[in-house]
Amino acid sequence: MKLRIKVTGVCILLALGIVVLLLNTQSRDAFSSTYNDNTSVLTKLNVSNVAPWVINPVVYKQGTPAGNNIVLEEGTTINVRCNATINDTNGVNDISSVNATFYLSGYTGAADYNTLYKNTSCTQVYQISNIAAYYSCNFQVWYFANNGTWECNMTALDTGGLSNYSVAQNIIDPLYAINLSTTEIDFGELDPGQSSTDQVVNVTNFGNMNLTIAVKGYGVTDGDGWAMNCTVGNISIGYERYALDPGIAWDSMTQLTSSFTNIAGLTVYQRVDDNDNAMINSTNSTYWKIKAPLGTRGQCNGTLVFSAVAT
Repeated sequence: MKLRIKVTGVCILLALGIVVLLLNTQSRDAFSSTYNDNTSVLTKLNVSNVAPWVINPVVYKQGTPAGNNIVLEEGTTINVRCNATINDTNGVNDISSVNATFYLSGYTGAADYNTLYKNTSCTQVYQISNIAAYYSCNFQVWYFANNGTWECNMTALDTGGLSNYSVAQNIIDPLYAINLSTTEIDFGELDPGQSSTDQVVNVTNFGNMNLTIAVKGYGVTDGDGWAMNCTVGNISIGYERYALDPGIAWDSMTQLTSSFTNIAGLTVYQRVDDNDNAMINSTNSTYWKIKAPLGTRGQCNGTLVFSAVAT
């Protein structure tokens, strides 16, 4: 009787063990099939190419505040800068080039030193972020560039061929300036009562406006009424004279005065020809004579002053 009870207990325990083992095996099989049977799904997105933006352009003369008018320098060039931030949301490396045109407002013709300058290779000054950089475009602007309102059109192009631009404005001021062909007029040696031969002084327009010329003279101090002060005696202001043509007799020439007087009939024109390097068309000549009055002797010296005057 006792033996039969023990065998029954063993069978029950064995049966329970088999059930647990089967349950564990099924559980492992279900777990393995969920994570080992991998199936991939592709993900896709197209990022559009967006045109760059030109932000807050400014145009100014190098070395001066951006808000100041542009003042040219007589007889030479100045550096005008056009700067802006270029923003490209596709990244700064998507900016392929930046160019700029500096031109007189309303002008639509070809490049010309009076009215239009181009820069096809502006430079990156520094990178602001991964989508923005600061660019600068430089122009060597000549002294005879026209007075008036000028515009700088700054354009950015990206690698996908898209572009954008923005425009800044400034004013080029009038420049009244001249250059003389000599710093000294030597009338030579004269006898008392004798007049000199012609001495020429060429006047060249070194500004951007048409000019007439005013002249005056003095011996020692401004307004003293003399043309020259000599070792013995003085030469009165009216003894020095000028004309616009050579070979005019001293008696028929215009007398110099102690205060500025415009030279009648003389206009010195603004340079308008880029190829006129000799400045022939922006130069005019004046012819000068002096007479040594009686009662003078020795070395004589004086000062002759030329002034540029708006026409």
